[in-house]
Amino acid sequence: MAIKRPKYDDEGNLRFESRTEDVPKNTTAYLAAINGFLGEAKLTPEGASATSASLKDGVLTVVFNKAFDSTYGTEDEQTLVNGILVSAGQFPEVKKVKFTIEGRPMETMGNIDLSQPLSTLRE
Repeated sequence: MAIKRPKYDDEGNLRFESRTEDVPKNTTAYLAAINGFLGEAKLTPEGASATSASLKDGVLTVVFNKAFDSTYGTEDEQTLVNGILVSAGQFPEVKKVKFTIEGRPMETMGNIDLSQPLSTLRE
């Protein structure tokens, strides 16, 4: 499994670097990849994390804890959403990602509409 880390290139374009890690025991690869990205990005409030991630019909439903439910600046929001979509996109069976907070649908983190599942990003 790859852990993604956001990095801006010389032209200011967002890219993601990868490092490979084994999936820790007592978790899923989906959950480990998303939480690994959140740890690398360092953009969320302390304690913010995904608590579960389940796949059904190509849609990965990610449940974030209350600490994740915050308003982010435009650039941070874009980095977080794209990083989660790239992290999920490494798994070919995942086509879309649905964002939820403690089981209720997330509408937005600021500017990006999260009311419907978003297509994964593949590198």
